[in-house]
Amino acid sequence: MIGGLIGRKLGMTQVYTPQGVLVPVTVIQAGPCTVVATRRPEREGYAAAQVGFAPAKAQRLPKALAGHFTKAGTGAFAVLREFRLADGEPPAVGSEIKVGDVFKAGERVAVTGVSKGRGTAGVMKRHLFSGFPGSHGTHEYFRHGGSIGNRSFPGRVFKGKRMAGRYGAERVTTLNLEVIAVRPDDHLLLVRGAVPGARNGTVVVRKGREAPAGQIEVPAAVVAGPVREHLLHAAVQSQLAGRRAGTAATKTKGFVSGGGKKPWRQKGTGRARAGSIRSPLWAGGGTIFGPQPRDYAYRLPKTARKAALRAALASRHTAGTLLVVDDLRLPEPKTKRMVECLRGLGLEGASVLIVLAQADAAIQRAARNLPHVKVLVAQGLNVYDVLGHAHLVLTRAALEAVAGRLGGRA
Repeated sequence: MIGGLIGRKLGMTQVYTPQGVLVPVTVIQAGPCTVVATRRPEREGYAAAQVGFAPAKAQRLPKALAGHFTKAGTGAFAVLREFRLADGEPPAVGSEIKVGDVFKAGERVAVTGVSKGRGTAGVMKRHLFSGFPGSHGTHEYFRHGGSIGNRSFPGRVFKGKRMAGRYGAERVTTLNLEVIAVRPDDHLLLVRGAVPGARNGTVVVRKGREAPAGQIEVPAAVVAGPVREHLLHAAVQSQLAGRRAGTAATKTKGFVSGGGKKPWRQKGTGRARAGSIRSPLWAGGGTIFGPQPRDYAYRLPKTARKAALRAALASRHTAGTLLVVDDLRLPEPKTKRMVECLRGLGLEGASVLIVLAQADAAIQRAARNLPHVKVLVAQGLNVYDVLGHAHLVLTRAALEAVAGRLGGRA
């Protein structure tokens, strides 16, 4: 079976799921696509099908491409893409593939498109720089990028320096989008969330590497309630305050070396008056109102902490980035095994928080070298880490543990 289709992004809307939940969806006209050529293992070394989308005029195409379509006898198309075949014989040349033949509701897909071009943009828009202060002597420099280099060494600008320039109009792939509905009669595919590109832009929709094993009802105790941003902010602030070391210390006048005798008499020497060499005005003197060791930690009420965690989980559930798996095991504690596992879930290269019911040394060792992957046990799940990762993966046992922690059962 072919692994994807070419389509056109029509726009966004909202639909109700069978459970009565209103979700944002992108409407994609997926297909119909015509098979133009096939690739066979005995000939090319792999099995694939080349399909065309959007009929075009042959006289407006390069001669080589027009000859390719003439040989296939399928007519000319504006877009050509090749899709690998999971198994079975390649479809016949000239056959038409429709959206209902490839996708079904509940599957996960990856959508590739060209993002909207924004022209030449400054550093504040292109790289989210904060800019310069709006007061205290800043003139005509509010949105500038600041210095870009050093002095005579190294005497150049390092590659990759974030500066103003072309923004957008690049190929972007959004992974792990849920198919909400398939409408074969209209050749429409409804996927949860946004996909890259402008309206009427060409997109490529590919199936996820592995389909979900089944569906699980997420307990209301885990994702119930509205997403209160002020509560999330308070929970994150509390966590960050608890992580502050609070070990900064300075010596006041009473802790530095030196006596209480005046260095010289009060008047008549021609020098400024001084009462002690421990004065803060002297080198080696004490510090006025300097920081002292303190504990910055404070705790929110238990109900507020639970509500904040529930709101964070609800935000991931609403965005469609909460994934529950039956179990998660690795044959060996190797990073490449974890990469293979994430690739199978359609999350390779993404920011992922993995939640386990019990600590697993193999998974923790395999994931610790991946820059955007973190492993936690269910009892250590917190608001800061949930919001700090784009995707959340829980095992079934971990979901039950989180539900019990928040006052419900899975």
